[in-house]
This record gives sequence, structure tokens and C-alpha cells, in this order.
Amino acid sequence: MAQVPRAFAAALAALAAAAVAAGCSGSSGPDAGSPRPSVQAGGTEPAHGQQSQLELTAHSCGSTQLLKGPAPAWIGRATDANTPASQPFAVSDQGNAAGFLFGYPLTAPSRPNMNNKILWVVRTPRDGQALIITVRHMGASRGVVRVQLPADSGPGEIYPSIIDVPAPGCWHFTLQWRHASATVDLQYTARD
Repeated sequence: MAQVPRAFAAALAALAAAAVAAGCSGSSGPDAGSPRPSVQAGGTEPAHGQQSQLELTAHSCGSTQLLKGPAPAWIGRATDANTPASQPFAVSDQGNAAGFLFGYPLTAPSRPNMNNKILWVVRTPRDGQALIITVRHMGASRGVVRVQLPADSGPGEIYPSIIDVPAPGCWHFTLQWRHASATVDLQYTARD
């Protein structure tokens, strides 16, 4: 008799895992019906086979999922094993860049006691080249923010930043460094 509930629980767990892998988000809005890439999209591999420990966080938007848990193994290599352990992070659609949100949740305007700090990690060597970031409000041409970050931080292929935007909403980030580029969508919430 006790085996029936365990089998039912196992089936529910499998269904929940399949829903997360399929990108079901339960969000509403213009992109609610569009598929989200799975954690494996863009060539990202889980760290040490721990994909099941990844969890989706609130404030995902556009095509990007905000995750918490073990980062893909390539991020550990790119940070010389100094990957931030507790911050939510987003992996680019291309799987070649990630942003760790030290200012989670990001807000517009920024909070007086916490800024919108994002630590960017790039998968390929930056070879001393700056990271150029262009940020646009999703679905609008207004509100363009441009930032250029020098390649003067370490260890590894990292660029610390503080990026403020003029209004809450889903913002599309285009990152360019050396001979590579990436895109990430990040949600900025209204400050209370």
C-alpha cells in the first residue's frame, strides 16, 4: 500500500521535471506562449551532473531563464573556479556568457542600499578586450543604455558591472567582446 503513493510521487516529480525542461514558466504577457530554452540550450552543460539541483527563480523574462544552483561547468573554467555560489544567474541564448545578479532582484530605479550589480562571465578568452553592452527595453526602441567595461578584473574572463535602466520591464542585453557576442533578457522590477 505504501508503494502506491511513492510511485505516484515519483510520477509527479517526473512530470514536474519534464515541464521545467520544456520551459513552462506560468508567466503571462506577450512572451508567455513562446518557448524558453532549456538549461541545456546553447551548449551549456550542468556542473558535475547536477542539473536536477537547478531551480528557476522569479523574474525571468524574454528568452532567458534566471537560475539558482550549480552553474554550468564552463563557468567554473572561465572564472578559474571562483564561480559565485549563491547568486541567481542567467546564461545567454548562445551559451557563451552568463550574468550573476548580485543586486537581485534588479530594480528601476535602483535601491539606495543595493545597486544593480551584475558579474558577467564570458566563455571565450577576452584577450584584454572590453565588453560592450547595449541594453534595450523589450518591444520598444526607447530606453537604450550603452556600457563599455574594461578587461581589468580577474581571476578569469569576468567583467563586473552596475547597470541601471530608466524604467521597469524586460530588458534585452547584447554583449560584445573580442570576436564573440551574446544576448540575455533580464527583468527589472519597480522599486517599492
